[in-house]
Order: sequence, then C-alpha cells, then structure tokens
Amino acid sequence: MWLPAIRRATLCYTKTMSFKNPFNRFFSKNRSVAEASTERMETSATEWDEVAALNPNSSETSFDDLSEVPFAGASVTESSVTLRKSLLAADESATTIEQNETDTSPELQAIKNFFKTDLRIKRELMRAAPRPEDDYDETSRMDYVESTYRTFKDFRFDFDRINHDFGFGDWVSQHTDAFFRRGEEHFALSNYGPGIIKKLYRDELTNIRPDFVEEVKDACVGYKLLRGNLGQLTDHSQSVNELLHAYHSYIMNNEGILQAVPPIAEKENAYGYPIVMRGEVSPFSQDIFDSIPDSLDVGYTDIIAADNNVMMMVRDRGHALTISVEPDYEHDDQMWVEYNIPKICNREMIEALPGLSGYTNNGASGGFLIPKNELGSSIADFISRVPMDKDIPDLRQFT
Repeated sequence: MWLPAIRRATLCYTKTMSFKNPFNRFFSKNRSVAEASTERMETSATEWDEVAALNPNSSETSFDDLSEVPFAGASVTESSVTLRKSLLAADESATTIEQNETDTSPELQAIKNFFKTDLRIKRELMRAAPRPEDDYDETSRMDYVESTYRTFKDFRFDFDRINHDFGFGDWVSQHTDAFFRRGEEHFALSNYGPGIIKKLYRDELTNIRPDFVEEVKDACVGYKLLRGNLGQLTDHSQSVNELLHAYHSYIMNNEGILQAVPPIAEKENAYGYPIVMRGEVSPFSQDIFDSIPDSLDVGYTDIIAADNNVMMMVRDRGHALTISVEPDYEHDDQMWVEYNIPKICNREMIEALPGLSGYTNNGASGGFLIPKNELGSSIADFISRVPMDKDIPDLRQFT
C-alpha cells in the first residue's frame, strides 16, 4: 500500500505572458480564427519532451500536450496571502442598500460555495501534475497512479456538493456519477508501463478538447441554456477539467440562478436600462458599479458580488458579454479579469481587445490584469470597446 502524496507542480513562466492560467498563461492573439489558442508550460525539474498524442486511433482534435490545457472558468494560482473582506461604510454610496451578512440568500451562498469549490478543484489538479521522478520505475508509477486515483475519487464529493447547492436534481447527479464510474474503470484497467502517468493525468484530469469547448459554448451562451443541458454536457465530458468547464458555463450562463440573487443597489443609464448590483457589498463591486457611466451604451446589466469575486452580465455588448473578476494571488495589488463574448459583431474591434485568447464563430474570450485602484474605470473602458450589433460592418451604412 502506497500512501497518497500531493504532487506540487513547479511552474516556470516567462515574463511576457499576459493570459493567466495554472498550466499556461499566454494565449497568442495571432492564431487563425478557426484555431483554438494554445499555450506552453515548462517544469523546472527537467527538460521534458512534449507529450505526444497517446491515442493515435482517435480522430478528434484535442490538446494532447499538458502544456496546452486551458483551465475551465476563472484562473487559479497558489495563494500566498490572506485576502481581507471589508464592507463599505453606509455613507460611501447613496445608492448602496445596507446588507446584513447573516442574511445570505440560498442562491448567493451557492455561488459563493461554487467559487471556493472551483478554486479548490483547480489547485488539486495542479498538485496532481506528474513530476519526472514519478515515471522513474514501476514502483513510482504505481505510487502516482494510486495517489491520482484517490484525488479523482474525491472530486466526486465536490460535484455532489455543487449539485446539492444549486438543486440540479437526480438527473444531473446520475450523469455525474456515471462520469466518475467511467473514470474509475479507466484507472482500474491501467497498467504501470512508461508513459501511463502522463496519459492518466491528461485523459482523466486535465485534457480539454477544442470541440468540447465549442459544444459548451453552443449550449450555454448569453445567459441562456440553449441546445443542451448539464446532463448531456456531463455525458460528453472526458476529464475532470471538461466536467468543471461544463458546470462553470452552465451556472454562469443561467439567468434564473443569477437573477435570483437579491439586488443591493440599482441605477439607470441614459438609455433607460437598469444597472443592478446583487449579492454582497464589497470594495470591488462597488467600484465597478459606481464607475459605469450613465452614458455607456449597454442594455440590462447585472453585477454579482460574492466575497472577493465579481461577475458581470452586460447585454447588447457582443450580444451578451460576461466578465469575471477576482484578486490575483501572485500580485496583491492587481485583479484578474476574464471575459467571454458570444457574438463577434466586428473582428477588428475584437482583435484589439486586451488579453484576447482567440475567437471562433461561437465567440471570443480572454483575460488580463488590472491594478486594483483602476478596477472600476478599466472595466468601464473595456465594456465600451466590446462591439455591438451596430458595429457589424454591413450595418454601418444604416446607422
């Protein structure tokens, strides 16, 4: 019996990287429109050869190199500081509604729990990254496989908690259980030959296929759950990372969940659309709320704050722009911003956005850092640069 051990990946990043990701932080802006963007990871332990495709019979395009794994949802690094939560004084904003911290709605608490679970899963995926010595001999490979198997099994409880918090019901739970049963069978059928640890880590934990990302985009976009449901996406998930991506996209685009979070502040822009802050009052959410000018041409806008995380849904920008904001744990004075734009509208404007990771016919995404003291103004400026329907080239002559 080998005791499970937490494996910590030592990651080496180049100074020029602009897109943050646990394995790889840079997404090239110069990729072809039809290509999924990829990144590179190096380990400081040794010069690994790039991991080759381990299933030559598969006709599906996938990220076959560990360096090409784009993590689902918000980015994560190991936390080195304890972030303090502080509420604004009641007189700091005339539009802010005072909130009792103990009076948390079930929907808000579910979102807060999800952020924490999402963070923990990503950290565990990072810790499970194989080291060169894990592939030294059969004994070391057996040790790694057993440790990784236990980590994989533990993830089932995380997803059970998410299902319970959001009340997804037996249908989703059954499909999620089936996902983990399939994975356990794959572990049971594994041998301990050379290369097995890289294969298991990629196939069962971290791989995320471009085709699957596009499928999720097609099913969950613009606050609407369109051509699919979470059970179907779970059935099509092949790794924990894909399963987390499906859950994250389903929750973040579920208008029913997000709008059930109680409002705490509201104002109206010059175009007659409400801008509503929901959840908890925090310096980050308040700064963003206060910085959105009345003159900004946006539709219905929701700002959801939970602990130190902020999510935004902005209609009429890229059809239905979503933004997530969280503290950057490597830079205490900065915030990490990720965005998803489901409708391109204008390629030239899309390509000029900061931190663009790439775009396809199903939309664009990216991420960038913002100094905390410039958060609100930078978010407002970013929103103003996201194209609208009126920016579609063929429509300019009619506006």
